[in-house]
Amino acid sequence: APVVEITEDANNDGFINREELDGAVDVKVSFEGDKVSVGDIVKVTSGGVTKEVIVTAEDKAKGYVTTEFDAPAHGSEMVVTAV
Repeated sequence: APVVEITEDANNDGFINREELDGAVDVKVSFEGDKVSVGDIVKVTSGGVTKEVIVTAEDKAKGYVTTEFDAPAHGSEMVVTAV
């Protein structure tokens, strides 16, 4: 299964503070390279918005794809899933 990391949370404390937030919220989805093929689609969802990220040869070699979402309202929870 893919592993989702909200990279905007630089200190990994579960909160995105004002110093960390720089525009949209950056998300990294890691996977085992032998489990995906170039051209596969990784669906990343947050707040009812789904983004389809096409795996490139570079993504497969790195073992992850990245995308971004609009920041949620101050004080609200952001949940990101990927398949």
